[in-house]
Amino acid sequence: MKFLAENKSELKTNTVNKKIKPAYKLIEETVKEYTYILSTFQIFVEILTVIFLTNYILDSIDTHKKEIGFLKTFGISNIKIMATFLIESLIITCSTFMYATLIFIVTKFPIDYIAKNSLGFYMNLVPIKPGRILLILVLAVLLNILVTRYCSSKIKKVLPKMLMKNYNP
Repeated sequence: MKFLAENKSELKTNTVNKKIKPAYKLIEETVKEYTYILSTFQIFVEILTVIFLTNYILDSIDTHKKEIGFLKTFGISNIKIMATFLIESLIITCSTFMYATLIFIVTKFPIDYIAKNSLGFYMNLVPIKPGRILLILVLAVLLNILVTRYCSSKIKKVLPKMLMKNYNP
């Protein structure tokens, strides 16, 4: 009798495993696809961020050519002038990061709730890890410094003689 009961429970377990394995594999493949899509989107957004930040700094330098010329006339070095643009872009980067993190945290829970209701069980699709958020902030600041350094070559081209009335380049 005991042998028959063990076989029944083993048979039941095998049947459940046969039903769960395909569903688990499907969920695993779906999560891998979402991860791939989100990773591709992240790379695309990072490239756009570099382009936008570079354009912003270059436009800011073009807009402030007269001020840069005056500063150079008074003997301010290119590094100090570049530092002002770096500080400005760092403020923008940090505030944007703060808003993006806030939006991420606010939208994470509804997304997880929708995923739970559509899949039938809780699945932490995007975990909040302070170390990861800090790493993203550090990478954003380093990227900002590199882009500002790249754009600083335009500061070197601004000459005080550009302030003269009849100067034609």
